This record gives sequence, C-alpha cells and structure tokens, in this order.
Amino acid sequence: MNLIGNCCISNFLLRMWGFGNTNPFTWIDMNFDSFYNLLTDYENINWEDIELTHRQHPYTKGQEVFELTIDKKVKLTYIHMIYDPNAKQPTIRECDVHYCKIWEYIVLKYREHVKKMLDSKNQPMFVIEWEHLDYDEKAFSKIYNLPELKYKVAVITYNTKLSDLPPKENLLVIYDPHGRGGGYKGAGNRFPRWYAQVYSDKIKNFMSK
Repeated sequence: MNLIGNCCISNFLLRMWGFGNTNPFTWIDMNFDSFYNLLTDYENINWEDIELTHRQHPYTKGQEVFELTIDKKVKLTYIHMIYDPNAKQPTIRECDVHYCKIWEYIVLKYREHVKKMLDSKNQPMFVIEWEHLDYDEKAFSKIYNLPELKYKVAVITYNTKLSDLPPKENLLVIYDPHGRGGGYKGAGNRFPRWYAQVYSDKIKNFMSK
C-alpha cells in the first residue's frame, strides 16, 4: 500500500494494517506546499533529484533537524532522525533513531523506500492530520477546489467549516470534535497514533473502495 501522510499518522496506519515502510513518507513532517505538490504532480516527480540540509529543530531546543528536498518540489522534515555522536550504530529509542551519521542513514532509507514504492507500482493514497503545521482553511480550499482529485484523500479535522462542505469524490473528511485527540484520557501529544487507532477502519474502508 502506498499511503502518504503529512505526519506520522500514515506510518501508524501502515503498521496497523500489516504493511511496513512502503514509501519515504513515514516518520516525517511535511508542509502543505510539499503535500500539495505530491498530490497534484506525483507522476512527474524526479525521485533521484534530492538535497539534504539541516536547520534548528522545530520542537527541541539546541538540536538540529535534517530536511530532504525532492525535485525542488517536496520537503521532508525528519523530526525523528536524531544526530547523536555517541550512537555508533543506528539506535531506535521509541519513535526516534539516534546515529552519529544520521544524514547517511536518512539518504539510505530514502533510497530503499523509494525503490520499494516504485517497484510496487501502487498508486498513492493520502491521509492528512489537518491543523498540522500550515494546514489551514486556505490550504484546504486549494485541495477541495481542485477540478478533480485523481487520488483518494482522507482528512481528519476538528474544524467544522471543513466538515460541513458538500461531499466530493475521492475526498473523505472526518470531523473529530476534540482537537488532536484532546479531551481523551491519555491522548496527550500522541494525536497521530490516536487518530490512526480511532479512525483506522473508516479510513481503510474509504481507501479500499
């Protein structure tokens, strides 16, 4: 299954459904422009044209984060790939991978997963945890107003304005009133995993139609 998400939600769903990392879009953050470019121009992307850079980590002070740009169209932020000078081999700690040469590991895994994705010839499907990073109402309208959605897109949102719009082919909008899993005991900041667990069947049924 070639399920692409804007955050970790796709990885949790793939695991729950019995798939591994079947594409490069797991354990990453992706801004809206990148997601939109994948959705609208997937077939024309040059997967071999990549550039790896780094910047200040968006969540962890004093730590840098690596970003991989594909064909100058899609940027993947590897928030779970941690540079650790003391880790002489890739070491998994919960959702994070620690390694003293994490940049090599990122490129290695990217190439492995791209090959797996392209060899499978599976069409992409998309899942979005909305209100994530720069995914706002204006961004949603760009997707909703596309003349045609070639691929299936599932959106989870706590914005009633998005859920009240008329249905559209290949678009599933799931309204969750609690906001990123908030209001549920133990949800905390683990909303991608929580969303995957709660809405797994609904998303899977939609994707398999």
